[in-house]
Amino acid sequence: MSILYEPFVKQYYSFLNEIDKLEKIQICTLGPQGTSSNYAAKYLISNLDKNNNRSEIILKEDFHMIYNELHKKKVNYALIPAAYENITDFFWNKEFENIFNFILETPNYGLVCKKSSNFRKKEKIKVSTVPAVQNLIGFFAEELLSEKKLKQINTNSTTEAVIFLLENKVDIALTNQTSFKLYKDRGLKFISKKHSVKILWSIFKNNNFK
Repeated sequence: MSILYEPFVKQYYSFLNEIDKLEKIQICTLGPQGTSSNYAAKYLISNLDKNNNRSEIILKEDFHMIYNELHKKKVNYALIPAAYENITDFFWNKEFENIFNFILETPNYGLVCKKSSNFRKKEKIKVSTVPAVQNLIGFFAEELLSEKKLKQINTNSTTEAVIFLLENKVDIALTNQTSFKLYKDRGLKFISKKHSVKILWSIFKNNNFK
């Protein structure tokens, strides 16, 4: 059985040894504030850098930008959720190395609308979502929107999904609790049940980084 977890233990201690030698730790992940990736990055730093304050979270608008930041050696590390549909781009770049992995439960996800919304009177409803969690739309809307025609509007992040709602580009947003909290004072409310999942998070580095 140890053969299954020994590689993870080895990664963990190797990663700790590596960051102990760094004056500054830069972790690039998906933003803006409120995303599950931002949440995971804060969790990681809180456990790795409790006293030295050497860490910096760099947020980018999409994963392609994160990929380029790591490729151009502008950051130490990239934090990517295994749920990202193109994570293989990171695994199969010969310059990149997957050096650490951890499991963390996401914030709760659910459907959000404006408190003043009259979407229930519409036959066609626009829903903003990140493609990685688009399957949750049907899960959340099974009872709430069962007789409605839904049009999916893709966004780069859960926070952007909320912004689309505030800008009246959509009627409903599929987002998470942390993104919702950023804008809850703007007259928003959850209208569905909530759900979270345990996700594998992967840290990549560029082996040519100096």
